[in-house]
Amino acid sequence: MAAKSVPDLIILLRASKDQYKELGLTTNILPILKKHEIDLGRFRPGVVEAFADNGQVYGLPYATNTNALYYNEELFDRFGVDRTACSGKTFLPSPVK
Repeated sequence: MAAKSVPDLIILLRASKDQYKELGLTTNILPILKKHEIDLGRFRPGVVEAFADNGQVYGLPYATNTNALYYNEELFDRFGVDRTACSGKTFLPSPVK
């Protein structure tokens, strides 16, 4: 970006997509995908949509991962943390209480 030129390809985290889009550094690649008959159905559900907005596709995933968080139920019980009240938004702050 400092050179005022955009690379042809970049590796981009999904979280950065909107920043690049706001800076005008993304291009809708859906016409190219259709022209070359790229079957988007070959991708797992949701991964193409993560790089799309309003019917435009800005990138394709080359890899995906799945993360998991394990916790010690006995430790939660010992400190009185209500495990049933832990949702995705409240889970991490709960043990700090």
